[in-house]
Amino acid sequence: MWGGKNPTQGFDCSGLTSWGLKQIGIDLPSYALSQYELTTPINPSEAQPGDLIFFKGTYQSPDHISHVGFYIDENTMYDSQNAGIGYHNWKTPYWQQHFAGIHRVKR
Repeated sequence: MWGGKNPTQGFDCSGLTSWGLKQIGIDLPSYALSQYELTTPINPSEAQPGDLIFFKGTYQSPDHISHVGFYIDENTMYDSQNAGIGYHNWKTPYWQQHFAGIHRVKR
């Protein structure tokens, strides 16, 4: 659901992360690139559940940040994508070729 930003309307990827963070008092824009620019990159080995995981060039888009989800563990993210909202494996070949990094949100 491209452009979705709330439970009534539905969520796109960055709408889900923006809404989820807002539930704990953190405001981030509902655009993946803005979230990427406003958060701090970390080494993937330091990632913790709730960090943001970013991808570039997804969905046949140009090579820029185009997808975001919540990092859950070394194989799993929670995100909104064509397959729906839920837990998805980010270690598949598709996601690995588009991996752009993991970022931490300042609290």
